[in-house]
Amino acid sequence: MNTAANGLQVFNQNDNGWDQGQIMMTPDKVWLSPYGWSQAMLSKHAKDFDVPLHVKIHGEQRRLEVGAYRSAKGVGLRLVHWEGTDLEVNITGRCLGALRFVVAEILTAPSMQALNSPLEPELVKPQPWPVTLLPNLLRLQLPGYALVTLELRELRGQVFIA
Repeated sequence: MNTAANGLQVFNQNDNGWDQGQIMMTPDKVWLSPYGWSQAMLSKHAKDFDVPLHVKIHGEQRRLEVGAYRSAKGVGLRLVHWEGTDLEVNITGRCLGALRFVVAEILTAPSMQALNSPLEPELVKPQPWPVTLLPNLLRLQLPGYALVTLELRELRGQVFIA
């Protein structure tokens, strides 16, 4: 659900007990909540990568959800790590062999109660995230409670295939 907030939740004055939404407002500023940042990340990613790919998760990875998508731009991955512990993720696939360029963005917070207040409107926001891309293997270390989007693209010379 996309809703605008009245800004009172960040002042501990939530009048109805419902989460107040993705956009926070006060008379002098507007900023995104962590939910708003996640929506922004997913909206941008869904625009670029829209054809679903089949994904298999091996082992006891109940705490990880992965979506894989393809487009003319390459392959996009969306990962959600639902638990508070660190997790090493190794992704393999036939399509990874041709991909040479990866950009990852992560949204995570110091705690699940963290919010973007008027005093710290960017406490929780997307950050670049390092990954290791090897032939047919993508390796990343996820902190707990993380949303990650990855863009994997082929590189020929200096031009991205799009």
